[in-house]
Amino acid sequence: MVQISHRSIQDDLRVVRIMMMSSLGLSFLLNLILGMKLTYLIPQNKYIHLFTTILSFLSGILLLWALVLYHNKLKQGQSVHFSSYNINWIMYTAYLNIFFLFVCGIFSLLEYQLSTGCCTWLNIHKSDNECKESENCIKGISLPEHAAMPHGIVRSHTVNSKEGTLNKQTRRVTWAL
Repeated sequence: MVQISHRSIQDDLRVVRIMMMSSLGLSFLLNLILGMKLTYLIPQNKYIHLFTTILSFLSGILLLWALVLYHNKLKQGQSVHFSSYNINWIMYTAYLNIFFLFVCGIFSLLEYQLSTGCCTWLNIHKSDNECKESENCIKGISLPEHAAMPHGIVRSHTVNSKEGTLNKQTRRVTWAL
């Protein structure tokens, strides 16, 4: 009887190990996609935001399920092996990781909602015509053609060629603090 329950606990722990490895693989994939999205290697469209949302929540749920199942199997193993266990800092960091995965999913969901335009409370303008009609728009103004340059920032230098007929202007930028 003890042998059968011991064997079933080992089989269940194998399932927990597979779930944790799957969660780790999904987390690596999520980090890869988020890094590629940050460096603009993949397009910034609503489907990428939705994919990162689903991937983040799936990874967090899978890790939470694996940890809860692991705790239950450890409690069942206490009666078989007559030993107790204590939760240490590694388990707390795993739960903190679950929290961060859910936060990442929430932020990705917010990004998805912003990209689809279903948030009207942010007053995001869709086109230039709507921007011209609105009073909240930032309008760019252009400087006059020959605006006075601040002294010490941009200086024009004339360089004469060997023949003396061709004048070439170069600009040197110096940073004045």
